[in-house]
Amino acid sequence: MEQFTKIMPLLRQLLMRNKKFSINITNKEEEIIVSILKGKRWKRFKNEDTGRLIADINQSFQLI
Repeated sequence: MEQFTKIMPLLRQLLMRNKKFSINITNKEEEIIVSILKGKRWKRFKNEDTGRLIADINQSFQLI
């Protein structure tokens, strides 16, 4: 649960920029999976390390 709280500010920022957006967060064993629907396609990010997951999402959506 602590890992989800680290990701939430980033996901909230994405939602504020894009109103037509859907996000799904799941936890499978040790891995966190974030699925983001923008338009007609899903982008899936998964990693065990929260820092790397945030970096991958930032790089994909160029929020840095």
